Amino acid sequence: NNNNATITAGFSENEFASLITKWWSKLRRFQKRSIGNKIIERNKSSLHQRWINEKKGGCFLEIGCFTGSPLTMTLAKEAGEYVGIDLSPDALIVLENKIAAANLSESARVCNIDFLLLDNKKKYDLIYADAVLHHFNNYEILFKKIRFLLKRNGVIIFSEPSSFNIFYRVIRVIYRPFQTDAKW
Repeated sequence: NNNNATITAGFSENEFASLITKWWSKLRRFQKRSIGNKIIERNKSSLHQRWINEKKGGCFLEIGCFTGSPLTMTLAKEAGEYVGIDLSPDALIVLENKIAAANLSESARVCNIDFLLLDNKKKYDLIYADAVLHHFNNYEILFKKIRFLLKRNGVIIFSEPSSFNIFYRVIRVIYRPFQTDAKW
């Protein structure tokens, strides 16, 4: 597939993204730059870093890593073993290159697999997901799988788009049927 050169950031920057997907991404980036959101993000980042440090050297799993989340490289550096999974093989090529450039290939790898199909034999000290869990249809199955893969005293860190803001809830409902990657 020759699409991997076009995927460098989020899907919205991909040449195959629809106009509505690109518009939604711009709206989300604008919202993320707001002052209130910066304070929340700074606090969230501090907490996430503390939890990552508590499990330093352990086995880390990142669900929906794409080309790399805000904490992907931190996770890969701090883990004894890092596994990033995603449904986009092209995005994973980009992330593999970032991992190789950071000389982390010995302890970090990526897999093109659906999280729910991931082998249950491996247990993780930390499971991380940044803005991906809302894409799953059945949360009960999702969290049972997470619980099963998490070691005793393991940590799950996830951050999801805010659903309490009525403006974003309405826009998301309108936008979803036209989203280029809606099937993910």
